[in-house]
Amino acid sequence: MSPFDDATLVSESALAFSDLGRPKEALRHGMQAVVLREEGRTRSLTFSRITLVRIHADRGDLDAAISVGAELLDTSPTLGSVRVVRQMDDLRELLEKHRDYGPVCEYLARFDEARRARQLLLADIIPLPRGGPT
Repeated sequence: MSPFDDATLVSESALAFSDLGRPKEALRHGMQAVVLREEGRTRSLTFSRITLVRIHADRGDLDAAISVGAELLDTSPTLGSVRVVRQMDDLRELLEKHRDYGPVCEYLARFDEARRARQLLLADIIPLPRGGPT
């Protein structure tokens, strides 16, 4: 069990402000959450970065989403977490809507490579889709 600390509060605040349609506050809290998580639990940092990518994308700032997304892919690529994989799948679906923008298309290719590597780590927990890996 993880403690409920300042970073957790800020992360939850980012999610809440995002859900409330308050992007300015969501962004501020999302950025603060990443800063507070940089020296701590890798899995929590990953979730904070997923949230921040989503906030940037929802605001239409695709370049910022890609920048944080690159950091996300570099955050412990061997982290084997079913919850991380599922949230990253949701994130990919969100970014797919912007595939026509070159940097997003390039990022999604890198994202898919990282996704396949994580899928191999979790092969015993998450079954591969029919027809093999995607």
